[in-house]
Amino acid sequence: MCRRDVLFKKKPNPTPWAICAVLGFLLAGLSAHAASVSWLGGSTTNLAAANWTGNTTTTSGDSWTFNNAPGQTLTNDLTAGFTVAGITFGTSAYTLNGNALTLTGGITNNSTLTQTISNNLTINSSIVFTNSLNTRSPYIILPAIVTGK
Repeated sequence: MCRRDVLFKKKPNPTPWAICAVLGFLLAGLSAHAASVSWLGGSTTNLAAANWTGNTTTTSGDSWTFNNAPGQTLTNDLTAGFTVAGITFGTSAYTLNGNALTLTGGITNNSTLTQTISNNLTINSSIVFTNSLNTRSPYIILPAIVTGK
């Protein structure tokens, strides 16, 4: 006599596991690029140089911190419209100029010195400009064209 469970044994369906594995891989790849990176300074003042955390270049969507090097005038030689998730300035004074930037996060000044962003800015969300010292002095200057949604 034949057993029914042996004759009609179902094969496992690998489809749900395969879909989960592919989705996990894709989602991990989407978030792997955005990071918080710090400007380390170096022999050049071009932002496209490998003078960021880990001696690498910055990636679109990163948050930038300028704190580890003495204040400088830095040139954005990245692609015009490069997306930055936020900018934080430490204790030194910086001037950013060059190609336009797209800003999706706030700008924070953690010093008593003036920070100048001369790049044209496109703002894609509600952002906050913060002076952590809570004084009435203008410590973030935006002399360029600022547009937004």
